[in-house]
Formats: sequence, C-alpha cells, structure tokens
Amino acid sequence: MVRVKICCIGSIAEALVAIAHGAAVLGLVSRMPSGAGVIDDRVIGDVIRAAPPSVATFLLTSEIDACPIDRSGDSAAPSALQLVDALLLDSGNPGADVKKNSAAPAVFTTGG
Repeated sequence: MVRVKICCIGSIAEALVAIAHGAAVLGLVSRMPSGAGVIDDRVIGDVIRAAPPSVATFLLTSEIDACPIDRSGDSAAPSALQLVDALLLDSGNPGADVKKNSAAPAVFTTGG
C-alpha cells in the first residue's frame, strides 16, 4: 500500500482537503531560510491538533539548536521532525540537552 504525503500544508482547511483526498502524512514547514510553504508555529500546532490520529504530521525545520526544536515539538507535537542540517545538541548552554519527546519519536535528516 502506498502512503501519500502532502507537503507545505498552510492551514487547517488545506489539511482537511488533503486528508479527504487520501493523504496519510501532512508536511508542515517551519523555520526555513528560504522557499515557499513556511508557516507560523501557532498554525503548525493548530493543523497538527486538527489531524486525526491516523494521519501522521511531519515538521520540516532548518533549526539546528535542539532547545528551540524541542520546544516546538512540545507545542506542536508532530509525529516526526524532518531536519535539513546537523543538530546542535549544546548551544553553549551548560547542561542543555534534548529531552526524549514521545510525541515526536522519529527524527529524519534530509541534508547537511
């Protein structure tokens, strides 16, 4: 069975249309230096909360500091994070660490 991911979802309305047409994964774009599809963290959280449990949500980000990514994961609770660069675990903050977030267990790196 082929599962379809629709990227650059920009609103709850777009997410619902994608789901109605068979999308199994919604791609959401945050914190990118350029390109189309970037949306506000608040909208990302709204879309993720509107998605039914059977639909995965992937959050694409160029953020490399683990602390902001971790906070984003807490507020947005995506199924997976898709990173475009290497992850910086300690940004000069002694004791900084990525806590295990069961709401976003999968991390994929697509660049770097």
